[in-house]
This record gives sequence, C-alpha cells and structure tokens, in this order.
Amino acid sequence: MNFRMVIAIMFLILLLAFGIFQEIYLDKVFSQFDSMLEELTNPPDGKYDLAKTIQVEEWWDKQHSKMEMFLPHLPLNEIAATLGEFKGYVKTEDYESSTAMLTRLMVLSESLSEMSGVRIGNIL
Repeated sequence: MNFRMVIAIMFLILLLAFGIFQEIYLDKVFSQFDSMLEELTNPPDGKYDLAKTIQVEEWWDKQHSKMEMFLPHLPLNEIAATLGEFKGYVKTEDYESSTAMLTRLMVLSESLSEMSGVRIGNIL
C-alpha cells in the first residue's frame, strides 16, 4: 500500500472512533439529564425541591461547555435558559409555571438527543 492510502485509512479510523465516542458520550449525558429531570417530576408534597433544582442546573453548566464541541450552541443555551426560568419559578413557589418549564426541559432534552444521534433521518 502506498503512503497516501495508509494515511486515508488512519484518518477514516480516527473519524469513526470520534463518531462512536460522540454518540456514547452524548447518550450518557442525555440519559443522566433525563433521569435528573424525572427525579424532579411529581414531588411528594407538590412542591419542587429547590436544592435539587440548583444541583441539576450546576450539573448542566458543567456539561454545557463539553457538549459545545458536539452540538449547536443555541439549543444548549435554550436548555440553560429554561433551567434558569424553572429555578426562578421554584424559588417563587409558582409551581404551575414550574411544571410547564419542567415539561419544556424534558421535550428540549429529548429533541436535542434525537437531533444529535446517528439516525437515518439525520443522515439523509
């Protein structure tokens, strides 16, 4: 084999490895985020836990900068902004609006996860 062919094959292997890593990493992050959001739903006393809400927001802030390497910046910012709104509603004990924001977060997470995954609709 000539040198160019070896370089092309090595590049292809690296590209595939990066794609596999990206898919696994994003799946792990979104699964963890979805489970954290699920923990917030249906609180036993009907009131959302502010401490858990802050914990989720801080966790997302840490993940946000890493995920910018793989995903568009705007949807990630939309999740961060919605988390901020959710926290604000929880602080003011506006649980009706909190529920709406939590539902929005779950939908945003699901749609961004689907958008980033390797699916035939995303390839075509």
